[in-house]
Amino acid sequence: MLRALGVPIPLANSIRHRAIKHFRPCASAARPPRSQFLDKRPDLAAGSTLAQEAQPASKPQQQRYGPLDVDLKPRDQLRPLLPTWNPPPTRRPRPEELDVSTRLRFLLEDRWWAATVREAHENEVRVGYDGWPSRHDEVVPRDSDRLYLHESVHEDYVAPPLPQRYQRPTATDADGNPLPAGPRTPRPKVYDPEKERMKRALRPPLPYNPEKERLKRLLRGQHSGPVDNFEPPSQSPLSTEPKVAQEELPDEAASERQHSLGQPQSASTPGPTAPVPPSPPPVPVVEWLEVPGGVEGARAFKHAVSGEVRQGPPPTTSWVELLAEGGSRYYWHVGRNHTQWEK
Repeated sequence: MLRALGVPIPLANSIRHRAIKHFRPCASAARPPRSQFLDKRPDLAAGSTLAQEAQPASKPQQQRYGPLDVDLKPRDQLRPLLPTWNPPPTRRPRPEELDVSTRLRFLLEDRWWAATVREAHENEVRVGYDGWPSRHDEVVPRDSDRLYLHESVHEDYVAPPLPQRYQRPTATDADGNPLPAGPRTPRPKVYDPEKERMKRALRPPLPYNPEKERLKRLLRGQHSGPVDNFEPPSQSPLSTEPKVAQEELPDEAASERQHSLGQPQSASTPGPTAPVPPSPPPVPVVEWLEVPGGVEGARAFKHAVSGEVRQGPPPTTSWVELLAEGGSRYYWHVGRNHTQWEK
C-alpha cells in the first residue's frame, strides 16, 4: 500500500517495524499465560554449581517386566514360552549339536526367547521363535553367542503337567458301579401352535381307507358290517357318468323353472335321453358258503348267487361263510385274512 502511494522503500520498512512494535502488546495480551512449569528453574541454569550437583551420577536402571529367571519347574504350559531377562542355567550349544527341532533360548533385545531350530545348514541355522509365525525367523551362524540350550535339557527340569480335559460325569447305581451309556435324554421342544397348524396344512391328505373308517365306527360304538372289495374311483377325466349328470342337471333345472313359471317348453329343448341300461345285480357281501359235510368227503364251497359248488379251498379273495363246531357260522375275508363272527 505504501509503495502504491510512492513512499520510498526504506521509509516504508521503518513504518512497518514501528507498527509491529506498537501492536505487539495487544497481540500478546490475547494469548493464554505461559505455564510456569515450562520455564527453566533459575537455580538450575546452565553452568551453576547447583545444577552440576543435581545431575545424577549414573543412569537409573531400567525397570524390567516379566520373569527374570527361567523356571525349572513350571506349573503351566505358558511359562516355558515366556521370554526371560536372564539366560537359562544351561550352556551354549556346540555347533555339532544344532540339529533340526533342537530347542534353544535365543537372545533378542536383551531378552531370551524360547526358540527351535527350523533348518540346519553347514555353517548356519535358521531359528524360529516358539509360538510366532515363520516371518520372524532368523538365520544365525552355528557359533553365535545368541544361542543357549533350552532349560528342558537341564537335569532339574520338570515338564509342566498336561491340561486336564473335561470329563462328563458317569452315571452310577446305588453301589457306585458305572451304568452303561445310554442315549442322551431328549430335550423337550417348545410347543408352537402356529407351526403345528402349518404342518397339518402342508401334510398331504391320506387316501380313503374303508377298513379304517369301519374301525372308527366300531370304536364310537356304532354298528358296521364287513367291508366289500373297495375299489377307489378312477381319476380319469374320460369317465362318462359325471358328464351325463352334468348335462342332465341344467336341462332338468330349466324345465322345472319353466314349469313353475307356466311357460311352454321351447322347440329347441332336446327330447328325453336314452334309457340307462339296468345295472347288474349287486354282488352279495358273502360270496361263497361252506357246504356242510363237504362233497365226496372233501371240503366244498357253494357260490351264493350262481349256486356253483367247488371242492378245495375257497376260490375267492372276498368274504366266505365257514362252519364252526356246534353248527355256528363265522365269516372270513380271504384277501385280508380277517375273521369276524357277525355278518
